[in-house]
Amino acid sequence: MSEQEAAALGLEPVKILAAAWGHSRDPSKAVDITDWVLTKQRNHPEHVMELIAEELGDPCALFGDPCPGKRKMLSMRGTYCNRKWETRVFQRKATARKRPSQLDRDIVYKPPNNPWLKLIRCTYGHRDDHALQYDVTEKLQERCDTQFDGRYLGIPKDENLVKFFGDPYPGGRKVIRIHYEMYGWEGEIKLPEAHGRLLEPLVVVAPMVCPQLQITYAVYGALGSHKEQSLLPGARPVFRPPPLSVEVDMTLQDMVDECEGERLEINRDVDIRQLLNQGVDPCKDTTKTLFIEYENRGHKGHLRIKDDGHGHLMKAIRLHAPHYGEGKTGAQRMRHNHQLQAPGVMLRSAAWGHPDYTGSGSGHHNSVDVTRQLQIRLDNNKGRVLFVGRGENLENLFGDPCRGVFKNLHVRYKMPGWIDDHIVETYGKGLRGALRIGWAGAMLVSPEPRDVAIKQHTHQAWSTRWSGEFSGASRAEAQKVEHTKRHARESKLKSIQDKQRQAAAFMVKKDDDEHNSRVNAMHGSGSQKK
Repeated sequence: MSEQEAAALGLEPVKILAAAWGHSRDPSKAVDITDWVLTKQRNHPEHVMELIAEELGDPCALFGDPCPGKRKMLSMRGTYCNRKWETRVFQRKATARKRPSQLDRDIVYKPPNNPWLKLIRCTYGHRDDHALQYDVTEKLQERCDTQFDGRYLGIPKDENLVKFFGDPYPGGRKVIRIHYEMYGWEGEIKLPEAHGRLLEPLVVVAPMVCPQLQITYAVYGALGSHKEQSLLPGARPVFRPPPLSVEVDMTLQDMVDECEGERLEINRDVDIRQLLNQGVDPCKDTTKTLFIEYENRGHKGHLRIKDDGHGHLMKAIRLHAPHYGEGKTGAQRMRHNHQLQAPGVMLRSAAWGHPDYTGSGSGHHNSVDVTRQLQIRLDNNKGRVLFVGRGENLENLFGDPCRGVFKNLHVRYKMPGWIDDHIVETYGKGLRGALRIGWAGAMLVSPEPRDVAIKQHTHQAWSTRWSGEFSGASRAEAQKVEHTKRHARESKLKSIQDKQRQAAAFMVKKDDDEHNSRVNAMHGSGSQKK
């Protein structure tokens, strides 16, 4: 039996390898609490290691204070079916408003219910030099398995990675590289109907992998003189110094994240000054240039577009990540460089009709093949989502092959598995774009699907279905980031406007004072002449 099957079936318990409490970097100032953790795991009815921060209280009262005056943390390492975990949770300050002197979060080590995502090797640091990289596989696998039940890995773009991983390359541009395997499966679903409408919706969602499109460099403004420009092919244009030009790479990346890391679209009728620079024109009444360098799933490219001098581009921008494949190997790879991208749902067959339909024999003549109709829906969603809602009248769509009988919608599908590398550049202490791999949405198991094993390629034991809420989750996260940045921009713009009003009021007052002084001087000179 493979490791994936053992993990999915829960045949092995979670093993605690080590646990310590104390200093975050100096082992001599920490105490070993492995025996206490193992005892707590054995005493749990389901042999789950569960540390609730509020129930634990102040760890110093339980384990002692091995390093007085220093910030302490609780570290733990475990393993489950060769999925290694490492957890580091710091203690809150004694002056914190909420839960002072307690752990930052709860720690729960239990078998994941949906171990679809396996991280093979993850590194953080220099892009090529292994001596300037940290291996962060165990930390990210623990996040995937304990916080997202083994099916999803998410890192927000504003998370402080230096605090989470450390800094292997101080002062340099770093990348996070995820080498992972996504397990596939094959499923068979039967959905009953009543009066032509399904009792439960049909939802099959492919995993997400983003960002696929990354904006690595972008500047908008006035170009420098012709003598300053380089004649080398592919060289960046030289712009005039700020405020005649502004860097807009992160603003454009926020727009990409709102589209789930897949596309960037800017029409010609959009005021680029309002979109990228808070309505401020870097160089009024002058033709400006928007230069963008991007990376689209390994393809590097650039765009150079001029505007009309009033903030409207001369050409629309259309950058799209490749569409999800329809299940075939060739469709899952990009042309030219054969880089694997996230494959979509592969629809094997779909039938509408008699509940005894099995594909042949009983009920076969009382059912109709609706594979083509559902495949069109799947293709319209780029192969990512297959959805049939409860409110749709399937008798109007597919007909009524067996009158007077409650029918079923019988669907067979395959979710291919794959192994790939995903690289995201950093920006400051965070990421340039939010990292999302897998399914962030909740699981949908009503009615339960019929399980079909795939042992030739991915060794997956059964099928499942997902609610497809990952789009809403990513959109909500992107909107939250955009709201925070919009609030900061509005506050900054408001402060600038306040300063301008104060300066204008000061100038008016100064002019009035000068006018009054001149009038008084004239009156004084006139009285002296008299």
